[in-house]
Amino acid sequence: MKIIHASSEFVLRMGRRPLPRCARGLMLAGFTAGAGLFAAAQAASSDPVGDHTLAGNFLAGEHARTVLDHSAAADYLSAVLAKNPDDQDLLQTTLLALAHEGRFAEALPIAQRLDKQGVQADAVTLVLAINEFKQGNPAAAIAITDKLSPGGLNDFAKPLILAWLYLADDKADQARAALEPLAANDSVKLLHQVTLSLLNDVAADKAAAAQGYAGLAAKPDGLSFRTLELTVNYFLRQGDPAAAEKLLNDFNKVYPDNALIGLLQPQLKQKVRPLIANERDGMAEAFYSIAAGLSQDGAEQPAMLFLQLALDLKADLPAAQLLRGDLLMAGKRYDDAIEAYRRVDKASAYSWNARQKLAEALDKVKRSDEALKILQDMTDERSDVADASLALGNMLRAKERFAEAAVAYDKMLSRIGEIKPHHWMLFYYRGIARERSDQWELAEADFQKALQLEADQPFVLNYLAYTWVTRKENLDQALDMLRRAVEQRPEDGFIVDSLGWAYYMTGDYAKAVEFLEHAVEFEPTDSEINEHLGDAYWKTGRHEEAKFQWRRALSFEPKQERIAPPQSKLDSGLTDNPT
Repeated sequence: MKIIHASSEFVLRMGRRPLPRCARGLMLAGFTAGAGLFAAAQAASSDPVGDHTLAGNFLAGEHARTVLDHSAAADYLSAVLAKNPDDQDLLQTTLLALAHEGRFAEALPIAQRLDKQGVQADAVTLVLAINEFKQGNPAAAIAITDKLSPGGLNDFAKPLILAWLYLADDKADQARAALEPLAANDSVKLLHQVTLSLLNDVAADKAAAAQGYAGLAAKPDGLSFRTLELTVNYFLRQGDPAAAEKLLNDFNKVYPDNALIGLLQPQLKQKVRPLIANERDGMAEAFYSIAAGLSQDGAEQPAMLFLQLALDLKADLPAAQLLRGDLLMAGKRYDDAIEAYRRVDKASAYSWNARQKLAEALDKVKRSDEALKILQDMTDERSDVADASLALGNMLRAKERFAEAAVAYDKMLSRIGEIKPHHWMLFYYRGIARERSDQWELAEADFQKALQLEADQPFVLNYLAYTWVTRKENLDQALDMLRRAVEQRPEDGFIVDSLGWAYYMTGDYAKAVEFLEHAVEFEPTDSEINEHLGDAYWKTGRHEEAKFQWRRALSFEPKQERIAPPQSKLDSGLTDNPT
């Protein structure tokens, strides 16, 4: 969780766009509604359900599913289902929508109806099995779980589920045996080790549990934060705070930018309760682990199903609550994400990340003042970590509040400790904020520092060199830097445009046309790139084509300050002073 990982390439490119110029797995069978379902809804469309006809409810439900609003989908499709109670396609579609929302009390009778109809689908199996588990019938749950289809994700999910079911059925040896398939797969060996340690812990096999947790602590570079938390919790429960502290220190050496480590430190002097106290907790942890893995692979929808199963078993699982917010954010359900992040226990270490994510979600729904206050409060609250001030700087920069962003980045850089190569991005961010707030000498130093940390980084080369070009400074060096940047990113329209503009500023108009034409191919609707190409055309005598490009530049709704230059060129031609 190094802070460098918190920023995507999109954030990197905010240095050039959209700011003004220089700121350069699980496949569940049978969950698609068939054509017959729509026909049935049409046939009964004269029967109103709520404020809609059946056809209206069906279409609204299908649209809600398309945009991943499973809550609305469940409501609409349940209304249709009331009039079409035996339609298997509709039953399965509604079941999945309800399960994605964690509405298992409503999903259960649908799963039972499908089971009676002989429908074999993984979602049906999971809902029925976990219901039996919750009712205290692990043997029945085992029999149902055995029906999960082979292959794919179930090769990993089924052993995890069966292990906890067998333990709940007082069959610890069979529980361990159920996990064995995971041990043979390199990609999930760590998951096997973690789960086996938890299982032995709950089973009160003290020697096996101690051996398992010791093995986890021996390799801190392979641990997730959740596994770290579970292992620290074990050591503290065993009355061994020294082992817990050593693990925290070892983990901190591997992940020095992780803001959550410090939040576990106070536990070293506290009496703690087990995080996984029984088989129900263990099953919830298994479902959370599956969901987390799916989420990392970009499979948000099946991840949400397993996550809701986890929260159905343990509603107060902070790691799962945080991940639910993240999945809702991925689905652009920002209001629901806000609610999810607010549910994360404030006493939990995950609350720190939840507050940052809450700020992001609030910003998405135009509640930016609230978002900025959260990040400012977090920045002021802890001077030992840099992530909140980084997030604050990024949000301020996105809003073009560059002077304030620069101050936030100052705090961020003062808190990161030893400067390492991966910190180049942080100097790049502050450089952008400083350049845009008319602090060029300081900004230039930041860009140079970024290049010292990562030579030939194309975004930094582009920003620094392009700014030199616009300032008519170091033109030969700037040209060389931009050539190197284009070599690395030959299809990046903004960087290609920078090189074309550098040729323009040095009087090589033929070369400028060559590269600016390519830039327009890659970014055809960018107003400024089109304007640049128009300027180059004019300089090479292609006046009608120049006017065409200037008109295109105006058609793409440039910012207010960028309207006058192309309009003036259309009226009077190009002067000797390029813009």
